[in-house]
Amino acid sequence: MAVADPTVVESDGDNTEQAAFVTASFTPAGNALLIAVMYVGKAAAPFALVEAPTDNFTDSGSWTEAVAQAVNQQFDLGVFWMITGATPGEGEITYNCSEDAIRQSHITVQIASGFDISDPFLEEVTDQNEIGTITVGDLVSIIADNLVLAGLGSKGSGDPTTDADFTQFGTATGGGASEARTAVAFDPDDDQVQCTFSDLDANDENSAFIAEIQVPTLVDETLTGLPHAVGLARRLLVLSY
Repeated sequence: MAVADPTVVESDGDNTEQAAFVTASFTPAGNALLIAVMYVGKAAAPFALVEAPTDNFTDSGSWTEAVAQAVNQQFDLGVFWMITGATPGEGEITYNCSEDAIRQSHITVQIASGFDISDPFLEEVTDQNEIGTITVGDLVSIIADNLVLAGLGSKGSGDPTTDADFTQFGTATGGGASEARTAVAFDPDDDQVQCTFSDLDANDENSAFIAEIQVPTLVDETLTGLPHAVGLARRLLVLSY
């Protein structure tokens, strides 16, 4: 079974100075993978960094950092994941920062099935720049049935677009001056090792990531405790082939 295509269950933005941003209430699917993508900015030190979200669902797991913090001057892009329980119920996610941020935007993505429950993220790459376009990559290779997911945080009013190989969800924005914009996209064919975001404001901070979400490993991880070793073995087989 392939990793299911992602859907957006919630997105928003804000330019009110605060360190915790509470989403609208929603009901995620049971046993689903939630991916929280947040972009925050603060004009002066100490700068705001994205921290692990919290939630008040009645049945949910813990949040884990999926992609290393992508800090670019005064802005930070953070990505975290969590797997819901069988009956998560209705609730909210609180997106958290280390300091009061003056602007933020975020997108919550849900993947309903087909992912590895121990470690969904097989590999990820980040990049930063200050020009009107950013290309992030390369992933090593894409294993059959895995999912390619990409995301962007950008300061400015430029409305980001991706290349034709990706399906992009709508952009979330914090509004106000020096907007914090967040975008998420996925590759329906799951064969692209790079993703390009264009139409950004020149000279503004951009941070982007691309990641491979993996299907369950071939060995029962609850017995072996070796998901990373199995994933590595699978990748070596693909590369040697």
